[in-house]
Amino acid sequence: MFFELNYVESIDISANRIESIQKHAFKDLYLTNINISHNSINSIESGAFENCVNMTFLDLSHNNISDFKLAVFDENSYAAVFDLSYNFLSNFSKIPLKHMAGIRLLNVSFNNITIIPKQTNLKLYELHTIDISHNNITDIADNIFQPALALRYLNLSHNALKRFRVATFGALSSLLDLDISNNYLENVPKDTFVKLASLSSLNLENNLLQNMVRPSLSLSVLRFKNNKLSSIDSEVWPVMNALLTLDLTNNTLNDNLVDENFASLLTLRELHLANNNITKISKGSFRGLNSLQYLGLNNNQITEVEKDAFGKMSIFVLNLHANKISNLSNLAFFQLGQLSKLDLSANKIRFLPSDVFKGIISVKDIDLSENYIERIDNKTNSVFEYCLNIEKINLRNNKISFLSKKSLPYNQWFAYKLRHLDLSYNVMPILTNDITIGTQNLEYLNLSHNVLQEIRLGNPLTCDCHLRPFYAVLHGNASIHLDLNNETCYSLESKNQINYFKSDILICPQDDEVNQVYPFLKDLEFRAIKLTKGLLWLSWFIKGKGDIADFYLSLKDVDRKLSIQEFHIPYDQRTFNISLNNIRANNIEVCLLSKDSKGNINKWLKNQCFVMHSEWKTLNKKCYRNFARSCDIYNPKTKTFSKLKSNKAVTHNNIMVVTISITLINFFLSALIIN
Repeated sequence: MFFELNYVESIDISANRIESIQKHAFKDLYLTNINISHNSINSIESGAFENCVNMTFLDLSHNNISDFKLAVFDENSYAAVFDLSYNFLSNFSKIPLKHMAGIRLLNVSFNNITIIPKQTNLKLYELHTIDISHNNITDIADNIFQPALALRYLNLSHNALKRFRVATFGALSSLLDLDISNNYLENVPKDTFVKLASLSSLNLENNLLQNMVRPSLSLSVLRFKNNKLSSIDSEVWPVMNALLTLDLTNNTLNDNLVDENFASLLTLRELHLANNNITKISKGSFRGLNSLQYLGLNNNQITEVEKDAFGKMSIFVLNLHANKISNLSNLAFFQLGQLSKLDLSANKIRFLPSDVFKGIISVKDIDLSENYIERIDNKTNSVFEYCLNIEKINLRNNKISFLSKKSLPYNQWFAYKLRHLDLSYNVMPILTNDITIGTQNLEYLNLSHNVLQEIRLGNPLTCDCHLRPFYAVLHGNASIHLDLNNETCYSLESKNQINYFKSDILICPQDDEVNQVYPFLKDLEFRAIKLTKGLLWLSWFIKGKGDIADFYLSLKDVDRKLSIQEFHIPYDQRTFNISLNNIRANNIEVCLLSKDSKGNINKWLKNQCFVMHSEWKTLNKKCYRNFARSCDIYNPKTKTFSKLKSNKAVTHNNIMVVTISITLINFFLSALIIN
């Protein structure tokens, strides 16, 4: 059928109704990708593949193949990648591999293979990957994989293996990744994997193993979760090892961790001990783990963290989520000086001692959500005072009823970096001006799902610019869920209550300190400003949360202090072009302001204006001369004019070079003619 197609690269007859492959169906093919998957093939005749040298990919997956006849492949036919997954093969030794000298990957997953017998021929020196997962294998003959000298990846997961012998794998010196997860292994000799000199990853998850295996010296990742491990013999670890990740999640270690259980694991970086029914932390259990970066003790039964419970460690992340911790002692984490994230969520913590976080000066993220905490200060200082690098505090779903001046970390001589604060799902009925203390750099504030009924900012609340800190925290860039449109203050001038979020009272004198600490928030911000063919092109976006209905754009002659042009722009428009051809002013101030729903122009803010100095005329001419579509003349971030950028490949300089070159050529031609 398919023969002497010397130049064909791919043959795809997948997803048809083919039931058999006849003799000489594929003949004299070279470096061909053949896809016969998703058919109903149950028979392949002898000689079906003849002189098919180095098939790049032979896909026979998703068929009904249960057996192979002799000589399906002649001595010259082999595939680099051979996929037989999702068939009904039962005997691994019957797979036609005799002449597959160049095979590199063999996939026989999702079949009915029950045994890998001695007769299996794996003298295949280029074979690097074998996938026999999702079968019913119960036994593997000794040293069966030994002839596969290049074997790197072996997947035996999701089978019915119950035991191994030391000789099962022997000394596979090239094997890097071995997956035996999801079997029924109960007892494996400790030294089964010791001779695998290059093994980097060993997966023994989801078995019934009761004892720890001895890893090879090269092993870096050992996955042992979901087993029946109840204790660890410290002598099981080799003196010299390269283990980086050890996952013991969901075993039955209970409180059987003893001093120096992991002392030999000098290179270990991740230790996962979740779901082990651990009730207490033994300081000596983690002694010697000098390279550890992650310690996971989540989902255990720990009730207390004692003083200096972990000793001196260099961990970056400590996970104590979903325990039963109700008692945190002072200096509980004292020697964890490099800790970056501390997760204490979903516990039973009611009280935080004043010095509980003392010593963890590097911590950036503390999660205390889903506890029963009622306050986060002790009337003299915040419990977070020692966390000098704190950026994120999560207090979601607690019992906090108020915030005081000492609740959040603040010091006039040191600038804290708190940017994210979650106080949602608490029981705060009143919000006071104290929330502005320690929140100068806040970017996210969540106060949703409290019982807020009143915002109390003093008695009486005077309308002046010093309300700006409160405005900045609750109405600026912080993400909140409060309706502040009806909040008022008392005006000394009008003797009335006015809405301070809709008035100009928050604008301070130029030299007022509030201007430096809490710069006024913009309604609008420029996205881009360009010159294009004598036009000034502006683009902007809305940044404020107030009443914005339309926009007002004005051009002013700075030198003569005269208005040049004014434009009223509808709300749905975010770009605008202004012709500059007839403007003679040297210095032009461009201001973009918002208008409210009644048509009033909102307050003028200096940071919503910019000045085009006399340089704009020069840049305009250069744009024309260089044939540029547009020139970025202003950088809104730095408030400076940018260098000329042309979008055309042909520039003025290129034209000049071409012109000079043509002139020189003409000169030399003239000289030749004269001679």
